[in-house]
Amino acid sequence: MVCIGLDLTDVNCAVNFMTGLSGISGAVVQRKGGNRFMVHWRCRLFMADKKIHNAVITSVFDKGFGLLFLQAVPMNTIMNVEFGLSFNERPHKIRFKGVVDYCLIRSDNTGADIDLLTTKIANEDQHTINNILQALAESKEFNLRL
Repeated sequence: MVCIGLDLTDVNCAVNFMTGLSGISGAVVQRKGGNRFMVHWRCRLFMADKKIHNAVITSVFDKGFGLLFLQAVPMNTIMNVEFGLSFNERPHKIRFKGVVDYCLIRSDNTGADIDLLTTKIANEDQHTINNILQALAESKEFNLRL
């Protein structure tokens, strides 16, 4: 059935139109990244609005990070992120630029789950993240894997 003129009074036409916009078709969205590990790191986001936003990094994977943010963000939005952590008894401040690859609003209204693919990161910061991923992969804590 083809909807000409977007007559949304026809139920089938409206469902087809909404499915294309919101993804309510039930199609599975493949999230990028191999092994994904659960973390809880507070971070700051810098976006085009020139404001600093607080968020929580909830997962780390080889191509980027998963975030919990208070609002949904459009796909392909560019964000600058910075966070601090302690690894091998040394403090580290990690900064990277990423692009939104996945965004899903949580049903409990606590924010949105966002995947940021890393587009730019300093070599030293990438080395630290790789070491953290290796330590998490070798950990006997199976509850860290997502």
